[in-house]
Amino acid sequence: MEGGGIRLWWNAVAGATSYKILRSSFPVGNWLTHASGITTTSYFDAGVPAGVAQYYSVVASNAVGDSARSASVYALVPS
Repeated sequence: MEGGGIRLWWNAVAGATSYKILRSSFPVGNWLTHASGITTTSYFDAGVPAGVAQYYSVVASNAVGDSARSASVYALVPS
């Protein structure tokens, strides 16, 4: 966590030209694309409500398509 938001880091995927961040308030699904077209291996989510658990997953993309989503991680901004 960082200044009221959540910073994510991940390892680069060979062949990926960009990444998508998926976010959910539920641990087992309801994944929505929160950000796309990310060309670095980190992302800062400033729009996280305090006290609400958030789950994140990353998808690697290139001209061929998208990868399967990564394992999810959990974060919580204290209220």
